[in-house]
Amino acid sequence: MITDDFGNLVQPAVVRSIFEQLDEGEARMGRIEGDVGDVRADLAAVRRDLEANTKATQATAQATQELGKSTADLVDFLQALKGMFKVLDWLGRMAKPIASILALGSAALALYAAWKGHK
Repeated sequence: MITDDFGNLVQPAVVRSIFEQLDEGEARMGRIEGDVGDVRADLAAVRRDLEANTKATQATAQATQELGKSTADLVDFLQALKGMFKVLDWLGRMAKPIASILALGSAALALYAAWKGHK
């Protein structure tokens, strides 16, 4: 028979039960440690993925900024073209009256030349 720390007799069946419980606890602890190892490996993979995604996001942001600059240049060019067409429109509107004035001046000169040539 086995005695405990207080001098009480402990039955062999109880001792076996305690050892079985300790063995079960040790097996459970081993499974938990294995699970913790798996979690650590998964966490490391997540960190690698996050780092790769962060780099890709930064590259995308830089490309977007460059595209914005290029687009701004294109918008400036199109606005300049719009201004050019406004000027051409104004010149076209002024061409009709100017042509009429020049035709009147030419007719007056022709009349003057005809009048001067007959004397």
